[in-house]
Amino acid sequence: MGRVIPAVEDVEKVLDEIDSVGLPRKRRSREHCLVTRKGHHPPKYVLMRAYILRTGFKPHNFTGHFQSNIHLQKMGYTIKENCPIFLEWRL
Repeated sequence: MGRVIPAVEDVEKVLDEIDSVGLPRKRRSREHCLVTRKGHHPPKYVLMRAYILRTGFKPHNFTGHFQSNIHLQKMGYTIKENCPIFLEWRL
């Protein structure tokens, strides 16, 4: 993901967006979920969108799993394995 790391404010903006608009169908998490105030979200998608908010660019060589999970955990978020996502897929 490079040297730029999204801030907590960026992640919160993405979570607000997901809570109001929903997620694209193809962005559902398969292995891990970010547990937040309103449910479970895909960590890789959340961090990728936060990176785009911070930089204006899509990250290169961003694989998710450990890479996204560790950054979100360092920000104080909880990541769970094998967690079902029960969000309304509206996009």
